[in-house]
Amino acid sequence: MLQDRHVARDISYAHSARSRSSRALIRTMENATGRIGLIKRAHGYERDMRDGRDIWQVMVDRFGLTLEVMDGCLSNIPREGPLVMIANHPYGILDGLMMAHILCRTRSDFRKLAHEVFSRAPDLGETILPISFDETKAAMHINLETRRKALRYLEQDGAIGVFPGGAVSTSAKPFGTPMDPGWRGFTARMITRADATVLPVFFDGHTSRLFQLASHLHATLRMGLLVKEFRTRVDTPVAAMWFDAKAALVELMRGDMSPRKSPARQSPPAERAEKPELRVAPVACVARPPATKGETFQHGLTPEGRPKTWTERVVSLEEWRALIEWERHGPNGRMCNGVNIKWKAKKFRDLTRL
Repeated sequence: MLQDRHVARDISYAHSARSRSSRALIRTMENATGRIGLIKRAHGYERDMRDGRDIWQVMVDRFGLTLEVMDGCLSNIPREGPLVMIANHPYGILDGLMMAHILCRTRSDFRKLAHEVFSRAPDLGETILPISFDETKAAMHINLETRRKALRYLEQDGAIGVFPGGAVSTSAKPFGTPMDPGWRGFTARMITRADATVLPVFFDGHTSRLFQLASHLHATLRMGLLVKEFRTRVDTPVAAMWFDAKAALVELMRGDMSPRKSPARQSPPAERAEKPELRVAPVACVARPPATKGETFQHGLTPEGRPKTWTERVVSLEEWRALIEWERHGPNGRMCNGVNIKWKAKKFRDLTRL
């Protein structure tokens, strides 16, 4: 007989705090803003799993969450071959749960890069590839091992979910618009080395103003409110998009996707991306280059809300670095609905749409 387990009780950001006082404050904030209620809702979930149901589907049902696919279709997600699902990170716990929910509905087995606090729950341990944000040698060892495991898993035609920003979306100023931080280069290198299909997903929404203000005051306050942000979304639909979204787009990827090691890879992202010459392709396509050198392909761009479509000729891919960049449409009228791509690769593949 299965013993009662408590996946919600095992998860707390207090585990990542450095001092005893910070751990106590985070735990107090979590308990006061909804953690206890979440534990009660999850209690007994192991009984649902006895019928062979997936832990992620059980948790989604327990918390009353539903997935609203605004654009795209789950059935079009590749069910075979290496796959990397990348997404923005507007809420925190909610995004991770829904990312796993999407993957478990289309792939029988997958892995997800996530904060190490989630690996403390035994039922999530097999799925989670832990990332530590501590500045210690032990944390460095954990992260290096996670990278190796991720690459090995993709080489075995596995599917991996990752938030390349590595942190919940935060506004640059207390009353600004929340944005993902710069997306890290490891995701680009992982995709290229494994020759993986890329599934870009956009989660609509953002955290509360209280969370944004707390983020600018102290990291401990920020961590203490992450559970609250999830609690406020319980029993509500979660909007996800596979395609361009006029309401909001986030930075998709910025980095060197060349599989070869070079000094340029060690340069800061701002230096690598300085005055790039860009190609444009729709968000809806799998991030792979055209089939042959010199082939033309359609792409769409919506500058300031006005649709425009044209073709671009592809040059020798050995001449280019890959740079994918999702711009966010804001009050300044910057480009939206555009993905800028510049390729550098030895292989040519069909530009397949999802």
